[in-house]
Amino acid sequence: MALPPTPTPSHLYPQALQLKLYQAFIFSIPILFSIILFLLFYLFYLKRRASTLSSSPPPILPRSSNEGTPYVVSVGLKGELKNKLPSILCDEETRTRESQ
Repeated sequence: MALPPTPTPSHLYPQALQLKLYQAFIFSIPILFSIILFLLFYLFYLKRRASTLSSSPPPILPRSSNEGTPYVVSVGLKGELKNKLPSILCDEETRTRESQ
């Protein structure tokens, strides 16, 4: 009495285990992708910006001898933007000449 040959499965793992592994793999791909994106964002944007802010010397502001009010320097992005804009100094003599 010989036993009938049992069909051997072509895969090594059961179907339920394969499904769970597939689901875990599909679930982990977007998470790993977002972690890599955040690391690249930190390395190329935030770290570079922090190093340029810390290594740059404080800006030297022009002062005229007839002006009595000191400049107020604001720190941050607005301060950097204000430093890049040209400053126009106007006194009363110029204003009266232009209005006549």
